Amino acid sequence: AETEINVGVANPGNPRPSYLNELTPAGRLQAAALGQSLASRSVVGLYSSDALRTIQTAYYIVAETGRPEPTIVPAIRELDPDSPASEDIEARVRAELRQVIPLWLAGDRSARLPSSGPDGESLARMLERTVPAFESIIDAHRCDRDGIVAMVAHGASIGWSMPSLADNVDARTAFATSLHNTGVVKAVLDGDRLIVTDWDGQAFDVPDERKKPRGC
Repeated sequence: AETEINVGVANPGNPRPSYLNELTPAGRLQAAALGQSLASRSVVGLYSSDALRTIQTAYYIVAETGRPEPTIVPAIRELDPDSPASEDIEARVRAELRQVIPLWLAGDRSARLPSSGPDGESLARMLERTVPAFESIIDAHRCDRDGIVAMVAHGASIGWSMPSLADNVDARTAFATSLHNTGVVKAVLDGDRLIVTDWDGQAFDVPDERKKPRGC
């Protein structure tokens, strides 16, 4: 959902880490709409990164579905370039991603954004934490067939992890189809692997019959 940093609210003199940015009024409306879209669903698991904006969004799901509070999973936080705070950070990061994504697609996943600080993450470093974390959540619910598992994370941490988790999404597709605020990737298990069925409103072809996960 939309946050302060999306609309240029940043204070270079007293910068807050990006994960402490709050939802804007528009972002709260987006999060409420997301919660309402799940109101009739059986949510058997609810997870959030430790970013304030995702936690706030997750609680809108709690309010609409009656789920207990979300489980916080720091490892599914957004790619962290460790870039200096500024009012134009959103536009700057997007411009730099246009430079570095071709390098990632060419196989250099260690490339970082040009403005990255000393602790700035490359794609490879982000995937080292996000993929095992998502796999652990999936494994914990692999036999849950009568409900959905909601993971409230971020465009990059979700979208760019999908080629490592799902058999029908490649890296080029993931980089080319950015997730908008409260954009949703829907997926189901086919055996022990995910199959994406919908990417932020774009339907994917899926097999009519799927294998059961192991042990279920």
